Amino acid sequence: MPRSLSDPAIRKNSHGKWYCHVSMGLDANGKRVRKYISGDSKNDVRRRKDELVRSHTDGTFAAESPTTLEAFMADWHEVTGVNKGIRTRDNERRDMRLRILPYLGKKRLTDIKPVTLDRWIQQMEKDDHTTHCRHDAFCVLQKSLNYAVKKGMLTVNPCHRAEKPKRPKKKKVDRILSMDEYRRLCNACDGHPMGSLVAVAMLTGFRAGELFALEWDDIDFDQKVIHLSRALTEGEGDREVKETKSGDSRRTAIDDNVIKWLDHRRAHTPDSAKDSPLVFCDQKGGYLRRNNVRYRVWTPIFEAAGLEGITLHSMRHVQASFMIRAGVAPKVVQERLGHARIAITRICTDTFGTQHSGKPWTPSAGCWPRPDLTLASYGQINVKSAHEKARGVSAGSVFIGPNWT
Repeated sequence: MPRSLSDPAIRKNSHGKWYCHVSMGLDANGKRVRKYISGDSKNDVRRRKDELVRSHTDGTFAAESPTTLEAFMADWHEVTGVNKGIRTRDNERRDMRLRILPYLGKKRLTDIKPVTLDRWIQQMEKDDHTTHCRHDAFCVLQKSLNYAVKKGMLTVNPCHRAEKPKRPKKKKVDRILSMDEYRRLCNACDGHPMGSLVAVAMLTGFRAGELFALEWDDIDFDQKVIHLSRALTEGEGDREVKETKSGDSRRTAIDDNVIKWLDHRRAHTPDSAKDSPLVFCDQKGGYLRRNNVRYRVWTPIFEAAGLEGITLHSMRHVQASFMIRAGVAPKVVQERLGHARIAITRICTDTFGTQHSGKPWTPSAGCWPRPDLTLASYGQINVKSAHEKARGVSAGSVFIGPNWT
């Protein structure tokens, strides 16, 4: 049986046909897959062999399969979703439903190549999907195909050779509040039954989910400390309570202003929710829903205060700006806000420090002089850092916010 001298893998059978076998790796069950190629000439077989090897390297399915991307991603989402949070699962499901499957869902996995993904991204742009949406959809598809590579279903992820949309830089930056705006916001909170939610967020820097999961047993009024260990996450019709975003619990010191707002909340808790362990709950004592809070609490309060472009999460940044104005060390700011990394805190100090003084903030800058904001006009408390708690040494005075009354 003669062989091609230039390519020993190509042979000639007894019928005068040239043929070869090409190894395509392993399938999902670990079985080796081989492709058979035949032709009238060895050049034809060599050409088809080279094309098959190139398509295999570009990330096509290791074996011919009628499986569509829609069926594959449904299985991937079900299997991997067990270890993901509600919001992550919902975001992936939304990207699949709106931006991936309508364009690529009916295609076989063997047909998805880098050029296919480039055309998909261009079509999404023509359909007015924002850069942020295109970027997120691409990342979801990339994660799913990485799973296929891990399980031996693909040899190379085609997303690695496609043009990935660049994530847009965040242009909107929360501004800091002036003393007059702070007083107006406090007055608006006092006139709303759920105003204490906004006020406590502003004076503690807690995330919205952390406030929604806060219970009365977490508050030590004698020691003036809140023990924070959980947060509420909400998806499309589903909610769950889990650990905080950083994964660590923390003790947050509070002053008399915060205690007054917590008393305000007790006084305005509906009778039907008096027995609820939650500090901030709905009329029946259950967990709050983010959309309901947005339209029934945030919007009315901010409109009453005459503030625009402010959200509940902005209150977290307000607390950061309070501490930065007082010259609090970044490590203390990190501990109070619950940042997992000091680099995240540095972004806050640079952003809000620049807004206040016109120059990037540094620990040596201290408290910038401002006529209407003096250190003496703010409530102060003693907070211990994680390292100093073990030693029983106070970290000194930490800035919370202006005295309202």
